[in-house]
Amino acid sequence: MGNTMIRREVLRRSGLFDLAYNRGQRADGDLGMRVYLSGALMVLNPGISVLHHHAPVGGLRRHKARTVTYAASRKRLMHRNLPTPTEIYLGNRYFSEMQVREMIWLRVLGTFSSWGGRFRKATKICVSAILLPHTLGVIRKNWKKATSLLDEFPQIPELPPQPRMRPVALAGAR
Repeated sequence: MGNTMIRREVLRRSGLFDLAYNRGQRADGDLGMRVYLSGALMVLNPGISVLHHHAPVGGLRRHKARTVTYAASRKRLMHRNLPTPTEIYLGNRYFSEMQVREMIWLRVLGTFSSWGGRFRKATKICVSAILLPHTLGVIRKNWKKATSLLDEFPQIPELPPQPRMRPVALAGAR
């Protein structure tokens, strides 16, 4: 998502923010999916320019939730962009088990991919093959965590009542 504006009532009808994503990835995708499924009108304006500022610190990096990105996994030999528990949780909530397993296998195969010349690509394949048992172990652990999230969540809180707006006198107004 770039920038999103949403009416309070649409947010309320779609179920607010799922607390399972606390310090995890894909909360925006989950909310967007629920807004769409609630039947709300969603408009994409491709003419709007969005400047995406990548802050050097903070956000998901602060909680170590997004430590390896797609790009980083292709640039560095040891980096693997593996599905997190919250990504698997999102998949299990909205897609079939076969689709989720396909997403996971695509991410596993992606660990063998690298940018660069032939030697670099061959090295990445060898490193990824050596790390494959660990990769599958991490994914198994994340799958179990996602399953426990499915048992515990969604626990979506009520939206507090909207405060009544009071007129504010502007400076110099009589």
